[in-house]
Amino acid sequence: MSLVIVLTLLAQSPSRDDDWAKEREEAIAEAFSPAERFVITPPAGWAEGATKRFVGAFVGGLVGMAAPGLAAVALTPPCASFGCGFNFGATLTTGLAPMVSVVGATLGFTLMGGRMCAGAAIGGMIGGLAAGLALLFVHRLIVVDSNQPQWGAVIAAGALAVAIEAIALESRHDALEEAGFIEAPTSRLAFTSLGLVGTLAGIALASAGVALIGYPTGVTLAPIFAVLALAAAPLVPWRIHRNMGGEGTLGAAYVGWIASLAVAGAGALAATVSSSFALSFGTDPRTVAMFGGGISLAVIATALGTPLMLEWSHGNARRERARVAPLKAQLAMSPLTGPQGLAGGVVGLSGTF
Repeated sequence: MSLVIVLTLLAQSPSRDDDWAKEREEAIAEAFSPAERFVITPPAGWAEGATKRFVGAFVGGLVGMAAPGLAAVALTPPCASFGCGFNFGATLTTGLAPMVSVVGATLGFTLMGGRMCAGAAIGGMIGGLAAGLALLFVHRLIVVDSNQPQWGAVIAAGALAVAIEAIALESRHDALEEAGFIEAPTSRLAFTSLGLVGTLAGIALASAGVALIGYPTGVTLAPIFAVLALAAAPLVPWRIHRNMGGEGTLGAAYVGWIASLAVAGAGALAATVSSSFALSFGTDPRTVAMFGGGISLAVIATALGTPLMLEWSHGNARRERARVAPLKAQLAMSPLTGPQGLAGGVVGLSGTF
């Protein structure tokens, strides 16, 4: 299924030589044209309103993170048996907290005058979740006794994640103020992510179909097919990105794919470790937070890591284009006249910016 999607998307790209030549000429003309939208204006000093934008993003993100957490606490029944902290409703609600935090941080940041960028908030949340889970893991190893709920560690981990999220939003705001032409439409990020998720779903279904052939042929071929299909998976988001006007490279798609799989693996590992903690020590808010946060990190990184890297590559390509100064230099010779006629000439280098 995924291979069919890849071939279909690749078939939409221009195939004739004259089409490629036309696109190349247009790209060269645009690169050397003195277009105002490709002007970089570096900010001078501390960005105006940065503090209130950061506070707005932090408060909004913290509220978005806390609301599902409090709901999870309400859904967890008191008990004394091992593993009772893994109430399904509580764990699911905790896993949704990062995405609710993204909405809250983006809203708070925008209300304080920031330029809305959901992609920056998501990217910051990926880094924030990784840092928060690492903090919880270290705290879990140091403070083993779970007789008293360790809410302080959970709150600190959530605050750390939201702070990194707010910093990412402000950093993106500064970048857009400096070079507005790197702005990326949210729709492109969404469709690119949907394309990748659909491809992964197709790979899973096709691999399961191959496995149904039976042992040993199907069981042997299914993982081989899955690995080969996953290796080709970045082609789909890259092609969607390019068809929607993006300039991200295929190399960036693969770098994002490998990095997202690594981060997703770390999130899955955190969820696995937290489940072993629950079986050993019973109810602990750190355990529920690690499990829900780990699952959320794995899902977000897998679905959005590659699209975010493509958008970064898109902005980087446009910055490089802006650095190509549209300087048109030419050799000019101007005659000088005197009282007795032609007296000489001046040869100089002139140019337009």
